[in-house]
Amino acid sequence: MWNDHKALEILSRQFPDEEAAQLWFTQIRWPEGVKCIYCNSFDITLRSKPQPYRCRNCLKDFSVKTGTIMHGSNLCHQTWASAIVYMTRATTSIKLVDFAEVLGIMPRSALNLADRIREAWKRHQMKYNGVNHEKNCRSIQENHGDSEYQEERFRIVEPIPDRPRNVARAILGTPQRKRKPEH
Repeated sequence: MWNDHKALEILSRQFPDEEAAQLWFTQIRWPEGVKCIYCNSFDITLRSKPQPYRCRNCLKDFSVKTGTIMHGSNLCHQTWASAIVYMTRATTSIKLVDFAEVLGIMPRSALNLADRIREAWKRHQMKYNGVNHEKNCRSIQENHGDSEYQEERFRIVEPIPDRPRNVARAILGTPQRKRKPEH
């Protein structure tokens, strides 16, 4: 496992700002150019955020996060990209508090982020490769019991044995999660 100083240095070099991370995701999702996620048209207008693209054909707004597990997340592209790189470069389990500290987010957010990334990667592996990586990518709760009762310092994030670009592809190709109905 790499130390936090080295991790921060690599992540800040690879994703120096939000625009660099957004561009990384955009190039992975649309290698031939941005196209509408609703009608597949390439006739796109660039707008201001939070929905930077508008289709001139169907007049719908969207972003690189729309329709993925990143959809609805308040975390920026830079945090998502950094988490992917950190999880794929780690050689051993990462303490949740260290993972959260490197990303600059709260441990609860880091836990949710790691679980979403792992969920997307597992679905992608099953769908396209027919590989079951259940052994390699256990969730934090499965490893250490109910997360509500575990102290944060004992929670861990398991590394993902794949390249960052493949994991990002999995995230962008995974439909957004269904929310549980509130009672």
